[in-house]
Amino acid sequence: MKISVIIPTYNGSDRIMNTLKSLENQTEKNFQLIISIDGSTDNTEDVVISAKPHFKDFQVINHPNGGRAVARNRGAKAAMGELLVFFDDDMRPEPDCIEKHMAYHQINKDCLLTGRQLEDTALMKTDIQFYKAHLSQKWLKQIPQGSLSNKNLFFTAAHCSMSAEVFWRLGGFDKSLTDCEDYDLALRALKSNIEVHYSPLFTAWHDDFISLKKFVTRQKEYTASRKRLCLKYNYSSSFNQQLSFFKRLFLQPFRNRMWPYFVDHTKILSVFPRGIRYKIYDLVITAASL
Repeated sequence: MKISVIIPTYNGSDRIMNTLKSLENQTEKNFQLIISIDGSTDNTEDVVISAKPHFKDFQVINHPNGGRAVARNRGAKAAMGELLVFFDDDMRPEPDCIEKHMAYHQINKDCLLTGRQLEDTALMKTDIQFYKAHLSQKWLKQIPQGSLSNKNLFFTAAHCSMSAEVFWRLGGFDKSLTDCEDYDLALRALKSNIEVHYSPLFTAWHDDFISLKKFVTRQKEYTASRKRLCLKYNYSSSFNQQLSFFKRLFLQPFRNRMWPYFVDHTKILSVFPRGIRYKIYDLVITAASL
């Protein structure tokens, strides 16, 4: 089975080499590597070209900025593989990751597959980064292994794979979307009777060193985008369930913009035990999604 690994990147010169080094150490060496540069304004192209001698089949595409969906689609158009494997430029796949993706699709030919992405606690520096690592582990434990439905759907293009035939049957990623284009692809797959699978056996480390302010902003955007998609496809999920009046009233004080500032720039909460700090972070992030 011919494999094409596609990495979209925008101004990723400070992080993409970690991804490329992880790919260099894969147990499965026979794959085409495509770097889709999305109109970067830094020296990303120079950085990725320096890694070319370490790969047998290496291609760089540099095109005007169009967003992640466009970058991934352009990478897929250049792909020669029967199997498309996508990683973001801040991911570090485990050495057997591509080999496991290939083996899975040899048995499950027509499905979208997403793997586990975790933060590496050995690299964490702040309390909110440790919290995010804890939260990822907590979320992923709730997702059943194997085929998912619209009620428990989880899919991330940061670490996923599918056959080229299935990808183009679905029309690729929706280039009109600037957020949640991966979730949209998964919803369209379910609507087309194509299964979406999750496996915790495929691990890639997510080097995303966030602040609470960045996390809150991102979560608010994700929740709004996914809620719109669920309404568009007439799917019920946790994203379009309304909180009760009393829960919203309780969460209102945690919407104050000073909370992220206190967490990111002071040590006011450090006097509390970790369990209490993490509960406060939960409340601030949940409140931001109202």
